[in-house]
Amino acid sequence: MTVSTFPFGFLKMMIAAVKNGNNLPEKISMVWTLLLLKFKKNFYSNSEKSACTTKILDYKISGYDYSTMQDLFTEIFLSAPYFFNSPSENPVIIDGGSNIGFSVLYFKKLYPASRIHAFEANPYAFNLLQKNISQNNLSDVSMHNVVLSDKKEETSFFIDNDPGTIHGSVRKEMGGATELKIQSILLSEFMSSLHGKIELVKLDVEGSEHNIISDLFDASVLSLPNQYIIEYHHKPNGDKSALAEFLRKFEECGYEYNIKSLTPINKLGEYQDFMIHFYR
Repeated sequence: MTVSTFPFGFLKMMIAAVKNGNNLPEKISMVWTLLLLKFKKNFYSNSEKSACTTKILDYKISGYDYSTMQDLFTEIFLSAPYFFNSPSENPVIIDGGSNIGFSVLYFKKLYPASRIHAFEANPYAFNLLQKNISQNNLSDVSMHNVVLSDKKEETSFFIDNDPGTIHGSVRKEMGGATELKIQSILLSEFMSSLHGKIELVKLDVEGSEHNIISDLFDASVLSLPNQYIIEYHHKPNGDKSALAEFLRKFEECGYEYNIKSLTPINKLGEYQDFMIHFYR
């Protein structure tokens, strides 16, 4: 997740808010929401890190601070990286890395009758995910506090010392100093258990995407979903480039893809985020 490097200035955010509204009332709602979050971010502190709640579009959303909520609203609703077309009005969506639920709310706004399976490993974020789904009375959303991996075991999962953090990873350098033990599962087994069409798998899993996709490929279920939208973390901690191998698995399963860079690079070999939309 790349909220800290999101490239919009506030004026550009306002323009994006207007562009993303489907009609005049929705455009006004987008702009008003952005202004409200900006105001609360600047004038309300939440040093206790207890949940704060505000109205965002048609939703009542709780988070640990208004700054993070503005960042998530901007990244997910204004930039709209998770937009996709579905031939069905009730697509099945697997949301890997749901955090506090903004992506789930976005999908429900896009397809109100969608059936969503939300996965979030960070227990602090998961508590707010549950709250945000419950207080908005969303139906057909299942939530799972587990790590998606290529192994079934108790896994080290790292977050920083701030319980309101939006980050968390099985990689310490991408998560933080606080180590938690979380059960991991195989997404391949979960997908196979659904026994039906999966329209979209969305992954924002802070560096675990290689392990997850390798599991799906090896289990011969990578081709089950029609689409994937994956935030790909390129060269974290100076890792050797592995994008070609990642893409090869999808190419062998007949997918096309578009790639969008989320972070600029200032020198060769720098860490970079991509958003990759795979489709058939």
